[in-house]
Amino acid sequence: MRTSFLWAATWTALAGSALLILGGLVSASELGSMFAGYGLLIGLAGAYLGAGLAIRDRVRAAAASRKERVQAHSLLGRHVF
Repeated sequence: MRTSFLWAATWTALAGSALLILGGLVSASELGSMFAGYGLLIGLAGAYLGAGLAIRDRVRAAAASRKERVQAHSLLGRHVF
């Protein structure tokens, strides 16, 4: 796993959302429930970002492991999709 700004943003979002959810659940006011809701929203966004970055890293590793590059001279007779 390569470290980058986006991975730091992922972990920061997950940690911050955990704090918001815990703080919102401790408080019994409307403001607390709003904090918990926004914490859940930020946590889901951070998890989505992390999943996308993990998929990107896995695709890059698979592409780098190929010894020779596949060259297609023409798309005729090949399935594109």
